[in-house]
Amino acid sequence: MTINGQHHEITIRNTRSEDIPKIVNLQKESFPYLAQYGNIWHPSELESHLHVFPEGQFCAELNGEVVASATSLIVTLNPEYLEHTWKQITDDGMLTNHNPKGDSLYGADISTHPKVRHEGIGKMLYDKRKDLVMKSNLRRMISGGRLFNYCEHADKMSALNTLKR
Repeated sequence: MTINGQHHEITIRNTRSEDIPKIVNLQKESFPYLAQYGNIWHPSELESHLHVFPEGQFCAELNGEVVASATSLIVTLNPEYLEHTWKQITDDGMLTNHNPKGDSLYGADISTHPKVRHEGIGKMLYDKRKDLVMKSNLRRMISGGRLFNYCEHADKMSALNTLKR
């Protein structure tokens, strides 16, 4: 990968326990507004992810530094397109409702350090998730997204209208 005219090697791999402090710092850098409110991964949550479903946790290294991460779990939605909140689908961020017999890989989170955004690292993490879907013979991959500050507008307009603004 070429960044600022220099070639760099990006490694996508499964997250390890020694990465937890690095991912917490990555979250602070990636989501400073959310970090002010403690709304980023905490070490206990990341430890739970590694305990529950280590195969679904990925990080990207650039020159030995963790610059991106992705969190996933396997679920079954019943009915097929069941409405849910992030808090429900991730069991409040702990992933303890991970279902190895489920049919869908759920992308719970992805973060990329601001200094390396728009360089294809997020796509590399999604490709790793796609590989996991195929390897695990899952039916699909689902990802949720957050509408930043939607709570401030929810009583005035729908999520769709907020997006169109």
